[in-house]
Amino acid sequence: MEETLGTKIRRLRTELGFTIHHLAVALLVTPETIQKLESDDYKEVPRGWLSKICSLTGLEPGQLVKGTNVRYYDPGRQVHVIKAD
Repeated sequence: MEETLGTKIRRLRTELGFTIHHLAVALLVTPETIQKLESDDYKEVPRGWLSKICSLTGLEPGQLVKGTNVRYYDPGRQVHVIKAD
């Protein structure tokens, strides 16, 4: 079964002992934004967010999105597009 990007981010965050607030500060967003991200409330995720998450987790972007519901990367808009349900 495919793990969603939000579920994977939540799992990695908790495994590393980070709080939602830690991740929000690192991404320069609100804790509510992190909650939405982890709940898969986004259709697109900015590349910058994933880059910062990768720097915190030690993963490469390809490793982070592998096996998740990320459909493709749009280089023109610099976003990772999530598969529609």
